Amino acid sequence: DRRNFVSSGAAAGVAAAFGAPIGGVLFSLEEASSFWSLPLTWGVFFTAMISTFTVNILMSAHKGDIDAVNDPGLITFGSFVVQPYRLFEIPIFALIAVCGGLLGALFNFLNIKVNRWRKEFFKLGRTFDSELKVKLARCAESIFVAWFTATMFYWIPYAMRDSCREESEATDACGAIFEQTYVGLQSRHVLCFNLKKLQEYYYSRKSLQHQHARIYRYENYLCENKTEYNSMATLMLQPQEEVIEALFHDYTPAGEFAFRPGDLIVYFMLYFFISAYTFGISVPAGLFVPAILCGSSFGRLVGEAVQHWADDDSIRPGTYALIGATAMLGGT
Repeated sequence: DRRNFVSSGAAAGVAAAFGAPIGGVLFSLEEASSFWSLPLTWGVFFTAMISTFTVNILMSAHKGDIDAVNDPGLITFGSFVVQPYRLFEIPIFALIAVCGGLLGALFNFLNIKVNRWRKEFFKLGRTFDSELKVKLARCAESIFVAWFTATMFYWIPYAMRDSCREESEATDACGAIFEQTYVGLQSRHVLCFNLKKLQEYYYSRKSLQHQHARIYRYENYLCENKTEYNSMATLMLQPQEEVIEALFHDYTPAGEFAFRPGDLIVYFMLYFFISAYTFGISVPAGLFVPAILCGSSFGRLVGEAVQHWADDDSIRPGTYALIGATAMLGGT
């Protein structure tokens, strides 16, 4: 049955992308299948498992160590080795989950409304009198959305170019934080804007291995001083995967925001509404990464606020970003 192949293919794709065979099965069950049975469950799971294993081998071979088999997916957002949290944070996590569900419901509502309008507007005989004009109009809509998105992501950082921050505002304790996180936990990420200083410190540590660290390069953009960075440009001009990793893992001491609250709000609002309109145009588009970006930016905003309010360095805003992304994914 061709439906079984569709279900298996959807599961294999998600499993290969994220290194999650069970997640691929659940995605196929929820989104890609109109029929399901117990034998199909085993078939889909076997397909997802083989897909994940194959990508794992190929990625390891590409990195020159085929025996390692430690690259389970094409898209990774870093490793959460230790993310401590306090008892008083649990109700805040629950509140983020509720907000994520409501935001997801709002996203679905807006997207359904837009797609209903789109279906009626591009209907043959209603607005356009030929199939060619309908196709040209759909193409023009896609071009317009691409132009609008690129324009916003270019001009907003330019308009906020005066929001540069000095390196000293966020990295006075860079060496101490780096030693604590990488020596003790190895794979946690750390926020440090002076890349050269951090690399010199890093290579001076004989006990550290290069594969345990990923150092993020934050956008200097139009800042006059090379030790300054622009958090809005960092959010909008970096690849999406790196932005997600930064929101999940970057750490600064209490009272020093890695990303300005205003920047996170603008980024969330822009991504939320553009994604709600874009999903449904005549180009392939998904919701995984936009939902993760929206949720993680919202969660990071809450986490930064809680860390600042509690004045506690042990509070990790990245944990809030992870919960926000999960809630947003569940809501949409």
